[in-house]
Amino acid sequence: MPSFSLKVAEPGTFGDRGRDSVLFFSVAFSPELALLKKSCPWTDRREFHPHITLARVHHPERFAVAKK
Repeated sequence: MPSFSLKVAEPGTFGDRGRDSVLFFSVAFSPELALLKKSCPWTDRREFHPHITLARVHHPERFAVAKK
């Protein structure tokens, strides 16, 4: 597959039970990204949410305070 550019959208966080443990950038969907997803050898029934993980947070409680 030839190289292509990704358009970074917005930052976000997610985690379990309201304790954010991952900081990420959303990636805008594109035809090239759709082709890459289709070429993956595994099947995954979950909805595809392209993103770039920036950091994993080891202390969600401290991160919640810093995020505010």
